Amino acid sequence: MIIETQMLIYTVLFLCVAGMVASLFVPVSRQGRLLAWTGCLVSIGLIWAGVKSLIFGYTFTQSLW
Repeated sequence: MIIETQMLIYTVLFLCVAGMVASLFVPVSRQGRLLAWTGCLVSIGLIWAGVKSLIFGYTFTQSLW
């Protein structure tokens, strides 16, 4: 199953927001670990989107106006 590059970028943005919001609900002692795990998931998503764009040529375009 091929996930579109634009969907991967939306997933990355969702993970960033989810990590920030989740850090509000966990104890202070666990916030660092939560944000580290979320950051790792975000970086994996960005790497996958980049690899897919470079190797397979799947890119997306978004009109500005």
